[in-house]
Amino acid sequence: MRVPRVGIIGARRARQGLGPFVARWLTAAGAQVPCFLATSEASLAAAAEQWKAGAGLRARGYLDADAMLSEQALDAVAILTPSPSHRAWLEWALAAGLDVLCDKPLVWGAPNDLAAGHALVADFAARGLLLMENCQWPETLPAFFALHPALRGAPLRRFAMRLAPASTGSAAIGDALSHPLSLLQALRPAARAWIEEPRFSTRDADASQLALAFRWHTAGAATVAGASAAGGASAAPLPAVADESPVEVMVELSTSPGQPREASLAVNGFWAHRLIRTSDYALFFASGARLVDLPDPLQLRVQRFVAALRADRPRVSVDENLRILQRLQALDLLGRSFSGQTP
Repeated sequence: MRVPRVGIIGARRARQGLGPFVARWLTAAGAQVPCFLATSEASLAAAAEQWKAGAGLRARGYLDADAMLSEQALDAVAILTPSPSHRAWLEWALAAGLDVLCDKPLVWGAPNDLAAGHALVADFAARGLLLMENCQWPETLPAFFALHPALRGAPLRRFAMRLAPASTGSAAIGDALSHPLSLLQALRPAARAWIEEPRFSTRDADASQLALAFRWHTAGAATVAGASAAGGASAAPLPAVADESPVEVMVELSTSPGQPREASLAVNGFWAHRLIRTSDYALFFASGARLVDLPDPLQLRVQRFVAALRADRPRVSVDENLRILQRLQALDLLGRSFSGQTP
C-alpha cells in the first residue's frame, strides 16, 4: 500500500490548535507529514519545537502555501486553522486537487456559510476528492456502550452533552456544536436529519454559560455502511427499521480558558463523564464508581482518514458528505436562532 503524504495547515498548538497531535497520529497511521504551514517566523519556530518535543517529528515549515505545494508532492492536507479561515483553505486545496481533513466546523463566521459549504462539498465530490470533517466524538461510542451496555440497541429518546469551549457566544456555537450533532448522527443514522424548536438561555452578558435545547428529527434509514463510518464498526446500534420519533436534546456550554476541559454525554439519561489522567493523558469514561478506557477519538478519526487515503479510488464518501451537509444545515439554523433571526 502506498504511503500518503499529508501537509499540515495550522501546525502550532497556540490555543486550541491540534497540529502536533494530528501530525503524530497521521504518522502513526502510516502517512508521511513532510511539511507544515505557519503564519510567521516566530510561529514557524514554535511549531517546529512543539512537533519535535511532543511528537518526535521533524518537518519543513513554510510561510507560503503555494511555495509549500510547489516543493512538496502532497496527496492531502489537514486544515487545522481557526474556523473563519477554513473556507479559503478549502478552496485552495480544491484548486490544488488535494484530499482534505478539515477541523470542525467545516465553515463558520460568514453570512453565506451554508451556501458556500454546500458548494464546497459538491465541488470536492465532482473532482473525486475526499473531504472529511474532523468530528471525532462518534469514535467514543464504543466506550460509552461498554460503560452502559444495557443501552446498546435501545431507542434513542433523549440526548445531552456538556462541553467547555474556550470561546463564548456565537463562536462557541461554531466551536462546540459539531460534537453533539455528529453524535446524534451516529446514534440515529438517517437519510434526512433536521432541528426543530431551538431554544437558547444564558445568565450572563457574554453568554459564557449557555444552554441549548432542541428536537432532533430524522427520516429514512441510512445505509449500514454509512452508519458504521459515522461512529466506528460497533460504535452505535444500527436499527433494522428507521426510528423517526423526535429526540429531545439538551446541550450546556460553559466557557473554560484552559485544559483539561469538561466533556460529558448522556443517552436516555445515562451519563458518561470524560476523565483525563494528567500524568500520561490517558482517557476514560466514568459513571459513578465505574470506569472504562477511552481510546483517543482524535487518533481514531485520523486513522480513518489515512485508511481512506490509502484505499483505491474513488475516495468520495456519499455518507460522509451527507453528514457534513446535515451538520451545516443544523449549525446554520442554530447560529441564526442564537442571533435572534427567524429560522
